[in-house]
This record gives sequence, structure tokens and C-alpha cells, in this order.
Amino acid sequence: EPLSTGDAIIAGDLNASPQTSPRKAKLHADNVDRLKKMGYQSAYHVANGLAHGEERDMTLRWIGEGKVPYFFHCDYIFVSGQLADQVESAQVGSMAEWVESGSPGRSDHCPVTADLSIS
Repeated sequence: EPLSTGDAIIAGDLNASPQTSPRKAKLHADNVDRLKKMGYQSAYHVANGLAHGEERDMTLRWIGEGKVPYFFHCDYIFVSGQLADQVESAQVGSMAEWVESGSPGRSDHCPVTADLSIS
């Protein structure tokens, strides 16, 4: 499998989160397990010393029935091989700036960024 050889980065919205329904939480756990078996780790979790499900920063605000807001961490940067050892920091953009501002061009997601020390 090309994704399990060499160093690589997989980033994006996985549409699954530990904060959601049991079915989606299991989907997230399955995704993490598959990636772990291929040598990938979440840069956010490595940098912040957190396990999946312990996220302090949510990446998505979803408005549910009755206009009730729900918050999830479903956007990730997974790094493999030596890249995991080179993660210096990882952070999530501000919910106020990216989601709640109403500015044109913004999103219902906050960006996840990571700094790696690659020499």
C-alpha cells in the first residue's frame, strides 16, 4: 500500500468524531486504528499530548434541530513515520474567527495546522 510506505501526510475532514453519535464515534476509532496500523498519528494529538476523545479544540460547529449548536473535532492532520517525531505544534483556528464571524469565504469548520521541524 502506497500510504504505508515512506513519510506522508493525510489531512482533511474525516466526517467522524469522538464527540458525535456512537456509530460515528466508532467510525472515527476505526479510522484511527487503520491509520495507526499504517504508522500514522494525528499531529494535533501528538503535539498536545491528548488521546482521541480528549480534544480541547473543536473544528466544526453543526446546527441541529431547534437551532441547537453542536461542536465536534472531525478535521485532522495525520503524519507518518519520522514526521510524527518532528511535530512541534498543532492548533485549531479560532471558532470565533472562522465559524462565528459570518465573514464571506469562511466555513463551518476551523482549520487545523501543524508545524513540523523538517531538516
